[in-house]
Amino acid sequence: IGDAVDTSAENLGYLVLTVVAQNDSAKERALLEDLVSRMAEAIIITGDTACKPELIEWLVKTGTPVVMIERPRNVSGIDKILFDNQEGSWQATRHLLAHGHHRIGFIGKIRDSNVENDRYDGYVNALKDADIKLDQQLIRFIQYYSSGCGYKACRDIMTIPDPPTAIFA
Repeated sequence: IGDAVDTSAENLGYLVLTVVAQNDSAKERALLEDLVSRMAEAIIITGDTACKPELIEWLVKTGTPVVMIERPRNVSGIDKILFDNQEGSWQATRHLLAHGHHRIGFIGKIRDSNVENDRYDGYVNALKDADIKLDQQLIRFIQYYSSGCGYKACRDIMTIPDPPTAIFA
């Protein structure tokens, strides 16, 4: 997403500033306040964010245009770009199946939102459609999207007696 935003903005003569809050709502608030104080023309909020609806409502009240990608909060006055996570997960899993993988692992964030539920459901449905029994040994849920959590989950799956030949993450 970031590369596409950067390229599109550059082609239109804009500069994109990227800030990362790392699941810290206080840091996220400070970063957004700083962007508003510097008169950012718009703010795009992507991915797994700690942004509370009240903070986004404040942002909207400043008059700064806001676009949320993938994980919209129930806040009016913002534009949203949404993905069909269930279909995307289904297609990704079907792609792995089409390439001969029948033991496919799954690494996903704890199912605490529609995004995570849809991704898991797409994986499960693709296996079901291929008449492959769901194997709980091949599934790991992580607390956060981070390289450390992903590495640990992958290592755990790959140390089981009959590891997967592919992993959907």
